[in-house]
Amino acid sequence: MQVEIYNGRGRIHLTGKLVAPIHSGGRDGWWDLTNLRVDRNRITAKYRLNGLNSPRVDIDRRSGRIAIDGIEHFRGSCDIGDWSDGRRF
Repeated sequence: MQVEIYNGRGRIHLTGKLVAPIHSGGRDGWWDLTNLRVDRNRITAKYRLNGLNSPRVDIDRRSGRIAIDGIEHFRGSCDIGDWSDGRRF
């Protein structure tokens, strides 16, 4: 998975079991993030896979942990970033 945030907007790239068999499409595997909130320590958002599934994304910017909660659940950690100020990205 990949998350991009730029100019107050964001999107998420999904693969595997995170993409429901019946989904609203996205664009080339990318879904727009809505209700995006970015603060010093946390990034939260939602995306719409289909009419019944709008998973919530929660990223802890200090630890790099990411959680996605919808019909499917995912937990992981982010690998890259500028850690000079104590945040992973």
